[in-house]
Amino acid sequence: MRAAMVLPPFVLVELMTGAVILSVALFHLGLAWHSVRPKLNVLFFLLGALVAGGAFATPLRYLPTTIPDLVLGAKVMMGLILAYGVVLVWFVREYAGIRERRMAWVVTGLGALAILAHILLPHSMMFDRIWGVRSVKMLGGGTMNVLQGTRHPMLLAANLFGVLVVGYVAGAGFVLWRRRESRDRAIAYTAGFGPLVLVAYPYSLAVNRGWIESPVLYTHAFIALALVMSYDIVRDTVKSIALSKEIEENERKWRSLLEHVSLLVVAFNKEGIVEYVNPYFLSVTGCELKETVGKKFSQFLPSEESQELEATFERAIRGEGPEQSQTGLTGKDGVRRVQWWSALVRGQHEEVTGMLSIGLDRTEKLEAEKARNQALAELKALKEQLEAENQYLRLEFEGTVDSSDFIGKSDAVRYVLHKIEQVAATTATVLIEGETGVGKELVARAIHKGSTRSQMPFVRVNCAALPPSLVETELFGHERGAFTGADRVKQGRFELADGGTLLLDEIGELALDVQAKLLRVLQEGEYDRVGGTKTRKADVRVIASTNRNLKQDVLAGKFREDLYYRLMVFPISVPPLRERKEDIPMLVHFLVQRLGLKHGRTAQEIPMSLIRQLTEREWPGNVRELENVLERAVITSRGQILKLPSDVVLEGKGKREANGEGEVMTLDAVERRHIEETLERTKGQIAGPGGAAEILGLHPNTLRGRMAKLGVKRP
Repeated sequence: MRAAMVLPPFVLVELMTGAVILSVALFHLGLAWHSVRPKLNVLFFLLGALVAGGAFATPLRYLPTTIPDLVLGAKVMMGLILAYGVVLVWFVREYAGIRERRMAWVVTGLGALAILAHILLPHSMMFDRIWGVRSVKMLGGGTMNVLQGTRHPMLLAANLFGVLVVGYVAGAGFVLWRRRESRDRAIAYTAGFGPLVLVAYPYSLAVNRGWIESPVLYTHAFIALALVMSYDIVRDTVKSIALSKEIEENERKWRSLLEHVSLLVVAFNKEGIVEYVNPYFLSVTGCELKETVGKKFSQFLPSEESQELEATFERAIRGEGPEQSQTGLTGKDGVRRVQWWSALVRGQHEEVTGMLSIGLDRTEKLEAEKARNQALAELKALKEQLEAENQYLRLEFEGTVDSSDFIGKSDAVRYVLHKIEQVAATTATVLIEGETGVGKELVARAIHKGSTRSQMPFVRVNCAALPPSLVETELFGHERGAFTGADRVKQGRFELADGGTLLLDEIGELALDVQAKLLRVLQEGEYDRVGGTKTRKADVRVIASTNRNLKQDVLAGKFREDLYYRLMVFPISVPPLRERKEDIPMLVHFLVQRLGLKHGRTAQEIPMSLIRQLTEREWPGNVRELENVLERAVITSRGQILKLPSDVVLEGKGKREANGEGEVMTLDAVERRHIEETLERTKGQIAGPGGAAEILGLHPNTLRGRMAKLGVKRP
């Protein structure tokens, strides 16, 4: 029978020490299993397991007699020591609470390269060439076999790795010492790592270099570290367990309160990950617990608010953010508006560990306030619109034409009606040209009536009757305080005609600066109130009318050329009454009937002689002049036969009236003489009842314009 193998005393001590260290390591693994500082205890378990593995590999390292077996033992032992250095760096980082990771990764990378080289090299990193084995005495008695050969250059990498590990361990101790609250831990740290750094590493370096022939002492050096670190970790664990029980008790009380309150409660960690939500939060969002905890809180916000909230959260974690904020919250019933109150959560050493936010759902209140404000704004706008419309109606009442029908059957009337039919259904801008009194407004109203905007407002602006200083505010409106006397907001005619039609009567009278602003509305559909900063949209169809020759005004620089061509999209020329005299009998019968109803006169017979007289007249004032003459006739006539007033000057068709030199008078001369005679009868009165403008059927401003053009002066 073979004699039982007797192990040297040193090997037996190593094996027993390894068993003790493995027991300690397994104890710490159990603490990690029960979630007691799991990361730190797992790292300590790995350290203990590696040291115990090295102790159990002692027989393999020193007792074999052949070179291959000794090389295998060297690879196992050296590999465990290198892996121990890598794990030691991360254990020290976690124990000292160092946040910076770059240096730890540098050391880990170098250790990984050393381990890889150690495994791949044929004789490990210890030897380049091996020429033999020799036996030396062990500590405590017995012998061990040691390989003989030249050292491999890669052994310098392992030694450099060891230097970096020692430097990192020493630096972590210095970090602990600088923290006043960690002085006790720094002392324990020094007591645990001192033997390793000051004794084991230099001794093992000498062994690896072949300066001395003796086993390494990592196993024995780890005993001090195991005792000190285990005691420190277990002490902290006991404190943590006691503190955890107290915290759990308090947490049960607070959780019971938070889970029965009608407020949204959310707890985050420092990265903004949700760690807790109460049932009310789940009921508002319609989510389940697994859909919230462990998720970024920003996923519950509207997309446009998520980035802003993350930036606010980062500032709040640094103690720079507001304690109150308001955000949207995507819930089962849509986006809710929530007012949040937040507070930082701090750990044992006053470091910030997260945040607790409590929210109040203010959606209903905000919607009620919004609805109230919107209702008030709509009432205010409606009030302003009604006031403006009432004012406009009062201003326009006297000038409104009673009938929108054209009386007549002449080719001229058929031409106008055909043009109206062509353009009415479109949205084109229309320019109506014709003398005063021909019925340009009737044409505009007929276009509006036949358009798709017929149910929307028809607004008329007499540009000639507006003072130049008020034209802009009449067209575009003004804000309160825009100028002296602007004590309230005024809506302009463009705003009143929104969706409908705007008639710019006598557009040739507009000033050039107003023409430029009008051009902007026609081209871009936008305008600004006087004194306002908000650009408004204008959905308005513009119809312009004029009794002037705009082409000549463009050449004279009195009218903008670009505005002229913008208005000339669809021109309609309304012929004067003298060019459609065949319509005069129909007009006379229609007007006499309407005027009789107006003034309470019974039906009156219209003699043919009277119609012939009216037909022969040139009618410079057109239909309006005819209507004025007939109204005076209806008022002054007695009996059933209509008679013209004796002071009405009639001019027969083609009648020649000579001047002082016996020449035929021009139309302008006839018109000038007629205006002068009318002014003499009214003693120079132009406007008002019985004035020359009323007799001639002209607007006072139009009459003044004709007087200036013909050189007529008031007597």
